[in-house]
Amino acid sequence: MDMTRYEKINGREALRRLLDGEEVYAESGEKYRIDPSYDRLYYVPTPMHHENLSVVNVNDVFRDDWYIKKPFDVRQAMRDKPDEWVGAFKNDGGVWCKVGFDSRNHMAIEVILSHIGAPFFESVGAGYALSAELDACIPLDEVPEDAR
Repeated sequence: MDMTRYEKINGREALRRLLDGEEVYAESGEKYRIDPSYDRLYYVPTPMHHENLSVVNVNDVFRDDWYIKKPFDVRQAMRDKPDEWVGAFKNDGGVWCKVGFDSRNHMAIEVILSHIGAPFFESVGAGYALSAELDACIPLDEVPEDAR
């Protein structure tokens, strides 16, 4: 688990978030949720194995450290990594696109996810990334496998 992308919270905050339907993470990277009937806390070891649920004791919630994902700031990511693809969003047509900052032309650009090459505006299919598109971005490595 890349700890720079997570914020540490205590058990009380973890429980409040779980009751609000949010997810929290253990230091090991396991994702925890409360089931829809609110009668038990569980973790899903992998997204593919929802049937493999493990119940957690409430005392463990208060005793352990918990983590939440920090909000993704694609604009900061582009400042940190110019000329690299850093984020992705699904456009109105349901197509995944990626965004990056072209330092030569000083602009945020977007292309379809399958585009090969660095973020340069002169690339075939490249366009300006709109503010709403940047707001919708998730980290590039969190794009679903089936979209890649």
